[in-house]
Amino acid sequence: RWIGLELADCIVWDEADATALTRPQTIALVEWVKHGGKLLIASAKAADTLAKSELLGPLLPVDVGPVVSTTDLPNMEAHLLGGSSATGKQGSDYAVPVPVARCTPRQDGNARSMLTETIEGADTVLISERPVGRGRLIFVAGALRDLLSRSESPVPFFNKVLGLRGAPTGQEQHSDSQVLFPAVQDAVGFAGIGGAYMVVAFLF
Repeated sequence: RWIGLELADCIVWDEADATALTRPQTIALVEWVKHGGKLLIASAKAADTLAKSELLGPLLPVDVGPVVSTTDLPNMEAHLLGGSSATGKQGSDYAVPVPVARCTPRQDGNARSMLTETIEGADTVLISERPVGRGRLIFVAGALRDLLSRSESPVPFFNKVLGLRGAPTGQEQHSDSQVLFPAVQDAVGFAGIGGAYMVVAFLF
């Protein structure tokens, strides 16, 4: 049941294969997204199973095509990996070809391409998203373990793709804590209302 996932803000499903879930599990996952969850699905080799899924296929923000391989994803590195690789050589190729599903954006008005790469002379949507109910579904056309293999840390990637707030830096860092309750209490009149309830409770 989707309610069992309510404590999760985000689910990352790497190397996703739609056949790995039962129909009730898939329904629960979709309902959880509709109720406000963020679902990141990453897949290349099994992306066709997602596209063919009765429940997940219509929610994808792209049309999934054949799987191709590449050793060069410059936009991925420049915009989502912090501009640095594990080798320290910006712009260098992946040591092993990375499988990527060739995807094209869906023209339904809701889908949004987040990152596009040119692979074998054709534009391929590598990362895309779309709203689903009150939640969001993000599709990455490749396995995260492959795409992030050249990154020293996956944090920049997840911060940008999932819209997470990074650690505070500079002026955002404050050593002094501030108690907000008095200001809120004055604004909503909590003290007066609380006192009135106390009097009524005492009388009873």
